[in-house]
Amino acid sequence: CNQTYSGRAGVKYPIRVTGPFQRFLPFVCKVNFVAMGGDFGDYVELSFLSFQIGRFEFSR
Repeated sequence: CNQTYSGRAGVKYPIRVTGPFQRFLPFVCKVNFVAMGGDFGDYVELSFLSFQIGRFEFSR
């Protein structure tokens, strides 16, 4: 989080966002994807291999 990524059109880039080591603290990550427009086009294509929100706690 809090980083800027840029790349070339037609190239795939892996991005991994993980939470902090202090799991007891709230974690908010805002990610923006912006198309450059012009010769590069007006869209951003995203593919997710996996996606998780929150955590699962199990107790017996």
